[in-house]
Amino acid sequence: MSSYFERIERLFPAFNDEEYCDVQQGKAIIQDVFNEHMRVVELTSFCEVEEELYSFNDIMRKYIDLAYESGREKTWADSQVSRDHAENWEFFANSRREEYLTYYETIQQKYLKEIGHYPLDAYTDTLYYNIDGGITAEKQTELSNRLGLSNYDRGFINVEYNERLFSERALELLHKETNTNLQSSSLATMIQELFADYINRVSVQNNSLDFIMDSGLCWIHFTRFNIDLVLRMNDYSEAIRESYTELLLEMRQNFILDVHYKKQPEKRRYSFNNLTEDDLRKIYLHMLNNIKRKPQSMFSEDVFISALYNGNYKNIYISGVKDKLKYITKVLKYYASDGWLESVAISIGKKPDEIDGSKGYNGDIFTDTFPIKYHE
Repeated sequence: MSSYFERIERLFPAFNDEEYCDVQQGKAIIQDVFNEHMRVVELTSFCEVEEELYSFNDIMRKYIDLAYESGREKTWADSQVSRDHAENWEFFANSRREEYLTYYETIQQKYLKEIGHYPLDAYTDTLYYNIDGGITAEKQTELSNRLGLSNYDRGFINVEYNERLFSERALELLHKETNTNLQSSSLATMIQELFADYINRVSVQNNSLDFIMDSGLCWIHFTRFNIDLVLRMNDYSEAIRESYTELLLEMRQNFILDVHYKKQPEKRRYSFNNLTEDDLRKIYLHMLNNIKRKPQSMFSEDVFISALYNGNYKNIYISGVKDKLKYITKVLKYYASDGWLESVAISIGKKPDEIDGSKGYNGDIFTDTFPIKYHE
């Protein structure tokens, strides 16, 4: 670390020091120190990088402040430097210190965007903030074909406007805030609901728990940054800023615990003879491809397969795929171990004969192309 400080110390040469360092040179030094440190630590996941940057950020701020104080003391201690020159040095160096700290923050945010799952555009990725539930494939296609869009509409097809729309809505809710208990405020509720919506949407895109973990942590990090920016620009108190920081840190911790819990092997109550897990994955994909109206809150492949092994359809059933589930149940009951059909029926408040095909189902191309054979 000492070599880092030796370089950062050059950011604030004393007034008559020959080693003059302009702002661009100073930023290049900060960038080099950052790049070197991140190469040394060799971290890959967003969680690891974010935690490392929290601690390294304190070190960098300390070094920049120490470099400023060092240059200041040398300037004032030099008997050949007039008071006016010393005061001018202090004024411009202090301004430069703030510029360096802001630049370092920018470097961190850029790096975290590269490491984590930060949205690039609405057509290849999942935007963070589904304000008013307006992000749907149909609406995005319709908006992309229109000219003269309002800022509000751009928030559903453009990353920058999406974050701007979130900030505007956050400010609206803050202005309406009268309850000092911010944990139960409308903005806190909106943040939590938007996060749950994002995790649902990103889980459809990729149901890998590692991918979901990085995506969720990235969302929390940049939402924390966006909220803090809104609060700082509008002169909200430090206490209010800390309240929302605590809320997002609590969300972060709970989210990490939830994902780690999901990663633990789940005990399976039932089995399917002569079927591999790949067969169940084929069923999942086949069902999704045949849902005409996609549910608002989609279930992931992991949720689906877990539901099959544990005889609990509830989370899938309420997503609007009842007819498809009837046929799946009719097929799988032939392969399932004893008690599975009854458990499925109980989970959705039905009788076995209402879901096992005895009372019929809506036959269509879904049944004709089903990947698993039904045995009469």
